[in-house]
Amino acid sequence: MSLKSLWLLGQKICKMLYLFKPGHITTVILVSFILLAGIGPSVVMFLAEHLTAITDFIVNLSVPALYTGAAIVIITLYAISWGATTFIYQRKAL
Repeated sequence: MSLKSLWLLGQKICKMLYLFKPGHITTVILVSFILLAGIGPSVVMFLAEHLTAITDFIVNLSVPALYTGAAIVIITLYAISWGATTFIYQRKAL
């Protein structure tokens, strides 16, 4: 996937979430959580079995490197969420 296609996908998701009414967004989040909780472990096990190079890399990381990497990922996700929220509210204000 290219960066442009990821950007377009993000825009479509933001537009989709923007269209949900407050009563529906809770349902969407709840259903998404249940699906993720049901499918997630199977997907992780499949990826762990088939992507052994990545699994071995993560297992061989030191604890500080693992925590630093996790912190960077979390901060990045937070920044993306903040940016998407700002984008949505700016569009909503128009």
